[in-house]
Amino acid sequence: MPFNTLLLTCLIPGTSFTEQGATVRMEPRSGETLLFFAIDDQSNPGCGLRQAINLYDGAICDLAVFYVPSDRDRNILCLVELKGSELDRAAEQIRNTYRALSSRLRPHAQQVEWKAYILEHGSAPKLKRRRARETLQQILGKKAFAIKRDRDLGAFLRV
Repeated sequence: MPFNTLLLTCLIPGTSFTEQGATVRMEPRSGETLLFFAIDDQSNPGCGLRQAINLYDGAICDLAVFYVPSDRDRNILCLVELKGSELDRAAEQIRNTYRALSSRLRPHAQQVEWKAYILEHGSAPKLKRRRARETLQQILGKKAFAIKRDRDLGAFLRV
């Protein structure tokens, strides 16, 4: 079960994540549930998610954020990638992770609202940005992803 693996090997303390000088964060409000999982085994060697979801070929994204708003009306799982300028690669990492993880959660798929967030901390060509948007829109739909420079996930996840 992927959530067992996430909780036991990938959960990180707090509500922020930093990699190569880039940080994403979110301050939980009263009644909200917020968990950060460092899922890339290159930055978190102890995380066993790659093996649990059989993603041996292909890149995995940096972070999974589980968020439940205070009204408890949805369970959001947001896949996050921190990237300089390689936005098309970031979108591919999210796609790989989404496909592998969602297929393992299929019996509970109706209970999860999927989102994706790419933190852009470099300068990307327009073509790479467009390709990344197209990739994410194909797997998640128009409003379920963002490519931004904003380090705070709160405004995106609370929509």
